[in-house]
Amino acid sequence: MTLKHFVVIRLGLGIYHLPWYDSRLALFEAVTYPSLRAQTDQAFTTLLVVDRQIPAAALSRLGDIVADAANVHIVSIDLANLRQVRHGSWDFVWDYCQDYLTEQHVVTDPFEYVVTSILDDDDAWHHQTVELVRQRLAPELPRLVADESKSLTNYRHTRGQVLTFPHGLKWFAHTDVVQPFEYEFLGISVFVLARFSSGISALSSRHPAWPQMAHVTVFDVIRAESERPMWVYVRHDQAETMWQDPTAANGQQTKDRGIAGAAGDPLCAQALRTDFGIDFSKVQTWRSRSGNTRPVRHPGFAAREQLDCFFRITALNRQIAALERKQQRNGMTNKDETLLLTQQRARLELINRLRQQGHDLYSAQGDVP
Repeated sequence: MTLKHFVVIRLGLGIYHLPWYDSRLALFEAVTYPSLRAQTDQAFTTLLVVDRQIPAAALSRLGDIVADAANVHIVSIDLANLRQVRHGSWDFVWDYCQDYLTEQHVVTDPFEYVVTSILDDDDAWHHQTVELVRQRLAPELPRLVADESKSLTNYRHTRGQVLTFPHGLKWFAHTDVVQPFEYEFLGISVFVLARFSSGISALSSRHPAWPQMAHVTVFDVIRAESERPMWVYVRHDQAETMWQDPTAANGQQTKDRGIAGAAGDPLCAQALRTDFGIDFSKVQTWRSRSGNTRPVRHPGFAAREQLDCFFRITALNRQIAALERKQQRNGMTNKDETLLLTQQRARLELINRLRQQGHDLYSAQGDVP
């Protein structure tokens, strides 16, 4: 059986501040993209998911960066017209990706088993990651298909597996400190095998909860032990979560799970430079955007405000669509018409809030000091 692998990268959903993209795309070009190009197995498809309202200059630059890769596709999402989002997951992103893959004839058999994974737009994989995932999961296909007939009704359609590599690196990119990092089911270390038609993907659960998600879906969990670090978790001044560089204090535990005052690990630093395809000349270009500033801590930012807008807009979209269908079938009462007008206004206000926040919330992270 052929096993397709889809790598989903979310880039700037709900962000409309051009300087933010100037910095993030420089990091993507230096770290994430060359990591993908360095994979020893290139039989995978990358889906770069962007906001339909992404600034034109940013979209043009992104297209230039990936122009030499036939296995990279840019997929746009219209956040103002979502019809379904699910709490605790990014399934709506995979929904868009599934539509795109079907329209482009990348997937013609909707029942085939596929591998899905997430690579954040600022992180990297070991150059053998895709190869090792295929070696581990492809031989399991015949057994999974055979086991479907033994399953109960509510999970009969697909059997599946969740594979994780627990060992990686944490890299404080501004100060170039590299440390070993152990984290089972970190988003970039999760690979999900399931039928395309099941709707289950690596985006179906927040990453620490994958063991519980696997229990619900009756999927196997595989913890692939490797002596090598298989991924790089990058800390920088646009990260969503707060962090503190281990050189910033004296021996106190930080919220970023590093030990303050601890030096970087030389073996980890060597692995970072040899095993991940990172373009360090472009990393230096990215660093130089802020002159001599070398931040050693970062407060994070409130991306949750944007996600809340996604949910509220989606709920109103569904309500408005239901009322419009009712109007087409039977006409509407005065009460229906009043509610429709009220919710249309509320939707417009939320869309305006989404776009204003998408500029204001990210301004500090995107502007060059």
